Amino acid sequence: MAAPRRSWLDACATEVAAASGRAMASHDVQHLLDLVDRRGQRIARETGLSPSQAATEAGRQIAAAAKALEAFSRRNALMNMATRVARRQRIEENAATLGRGKGLNLADAVAEQIAARNTPDKGNRASSEAIWVARRKEYQGQLILALRKSGLLSAFRSGALEKEWGTELFNLSRRATGAEHDVGGTGNAQALEIANAIHGIQQTTRTRLNSLGESIGDYSGFITHTVHDMDKIRRAGDASWAGFIGPLLDERTFDDAPDRADFLKKAWNALSTGVHLTDTDPAKGRTLHFKTADGWLAYQQKFGHGSLADQVVSSFDRAARKEALLRRWGTNPEAEFNQDFQWLRTKYQPTDQEAVVSLERSRIKTQALFDELTGKSNIPANQLAHEINAGVRAVAAMAKLGSVALTHGSAFATKAAELRYQGAGWLERTTDGFTSLAKGRGKGELRD
Repeated sequence: MAAPRRSWLDACATEVAAASGRAMASHDVQHLLDLVDRRGQRIARETGLSPSQAATEAGRQIAAAAKALEAFSRRNALMNMATRVARRQRIEENAATLGRGKGLNLADAVAEQIAARNTPDKGNRASSEAIWVARRKEYQGQLILALRKSGLLSAFRSGALEKEWGTELFNLSRRATGAEHDVGGTGNAQALEIANAIHGIQQTTRTRLNSLGESIGDYSGFITHTVHDMDKIRRAGDASWAGFIGPLLDERTFDDAPDRADFLKKAWNALSTGVHLTDTDPAKGRTLHFKTADGWLAYQQKFGHGSLADQVVSSFDRAARKEALLRRWGTNPEAEFNQDFQWLRTKYQPTDQEAVVSLERSRIKTQALFDELTGKSNIPANQLAHEINAGVRAVAAMAKLGSVALTHGSAFATKAAELRYQGAGWLERTTDGFTSLAKGRGKGELRD
């Protein structure tokens, strides 16, 4: 490396170290120099800046990112502590209530942080599952209403305009980051309207998640979360997969990857085993930046599954799930969940051994609930069998729609139990049940 260039890079490294507020070991400095060098070379190619100017710009970008990361870490540490204190206080209060004067029911109190129970106890409805379901309905409902009002719901569902509105989404995200874009370039007003409806909700989910500890920036070229079918990826093999996706990826993907082949090999290993499907560690995977909307869509067609509409709706479910985890367990939910058990054992072993024993016996069941919330239980051993089973269930559900009045007879008792929980008397509950059965389907506005 030429001496002048080395001095530019050293100056950039010094700036990054100062921004992070930490002393850096020699191997960290070398890694940082390599990172600045690679990013500087990309910036020079893309912008035409001189090597020194590009290196300076690369150092500025990395320093700003380091400073922001340090600020995020401090903020998240405080937020996680506040979340932990509130959660454990809630567990203790619920445990006393559920014990009904006979001691503490720690097992059910911990489980109620994950999923609600239909019993009239204080706090048992304030579960993470409730947050997840409410947000998912909100996001999906907003999209359905927007598309129905514009008369585009059928077009969205049919997939007829998927390529067009996918391309418009790509360009809307580029416009949001200040990058060059071609919003409206498809010439299809309907596709642009669908894309605008989706993009607005995506911005809402990002803002909410960031306020809870995430650090999701505006991603230039984002369409929706990329779906990776692990069976297709595994069958293709690492070489074939890398050969297909490599040319489609933007250079930003490899800024922190000194060895492209090694980077893609590690990505293949992760994606072919499905480890990217959980939401317990939002920073686990590296971002794969695609050059164009067509490239992303081509990858989805070959190595994804489901329609683009399915992927958008699923991404809203994922955002809702992640919000539920952040609100109750902070930015490291798996660790917090495990630490709660340790904390309860340590605190209550001397005073209520029976409660601690019951807590330990329930651990497997409670862990299963938590895995459902994080998405661990969603990783299928066989993707094809999973999709076939899902299709069979969907067909079975559709086949029963004609006899919906009979199959929903059991809802009479369920609704009566809910009304009892809300304080309604026997006569009111019974009258409401028969009235509901006779009322039938509401009008369109009521369904909305």
